[in-house]
Amino acid sequence: MQFPEFLEWCEKQVEDYNNRPHRGLGKIADPITRKRRHPSPNEAWSAAITDGWEAEMLKPGEADDLFRPYKIGKTHRAEVSLFGNTYFNRDLEHYHGEQVRIGYDIHDGTKVWVRDMKGRLICIAEFEANKKAYFPQSQIDVANRKRAEGRIKRAAAHIEEAEAELNPPLVIEHQQSVHVPEFSFKEMPISERVSEVAVGVPTIQAEPLPDNAAYLPVKRPVFTTDSAKFRWLRTNPSQVTDQDNTWLDWYCNTGEWEDLFGDDLEAAL
Repeated sequence: MQFPEFLEWCEKQVEDYNNRPHRGLGKIADPITRKRRHPSPNEAWSAAITDGWEAEMLKPGEADDLFRPYKIGKTHRAEVSLFGNTYFNRDLEHYHGEQVRIGYDIHDGTKVWVRDMKGRLICIAEFEANKKAYFPQSQIDVANRKRAEGRIKRAAAHIEEAEAELNPPLVIEHQQSVHVPEFSFKEMPISERVSEVAVGVPTIQAEPLPDNAAYLPVKRPVFTTDSAKFRWLRTNPSQVTDQDNTWLDWYCNTGEWEDLFGDDLEAAL
């Protein structure tokens, strides 16, 4: 679903939760049926207000920060980095090289809230257009870009696989080894030397391939990418060596393998 629809769905879940009776709350008499039952959070809240309780409300800025996600980062020359963007504030100069907590708004990438490791606010750092992106990228923008890049990689993998099917690797044909008798031109008369050179070595008829030709070594192509090597090993299991198994264990735990083959278990197997 689209993000606005997702927010509406979340609000509906919260509303349903607060209107549903909870066993953790003391029982009350239902105003209609007069039967004893557990109240909902909204009913307990209303009853507390009726009894004279007053909630101590937070300021808008304090309430926003309660739901703001934070990441741990390091300061560097009055700058902090988050999602490929750089944020700057002079107040960070005194915290050079120290770990800080960086709070952000998933809808707004123009600024971040920097706090020390004890939670005290140091400053609000503004976006600086001197690193990677001209416009600040929010977490949603970064996620959309990564998702699009993953789709492009998977599409490219399917194209390479189709091209590999059209151009399969050449198989080296097995031929019976032939022993050619040794001879010396110096021991032959001149007339025989000329005749021998003219005639040359007789043509040898190749014998038919043995029954185990399918298991003979296959010439390896030159791999230009890790994904091409993975697909070749997958289609030639009889050629996989111990060194290849070590490489496969490493490659199947990389982000590239997850992007290209993670959604296609049959292809990966």
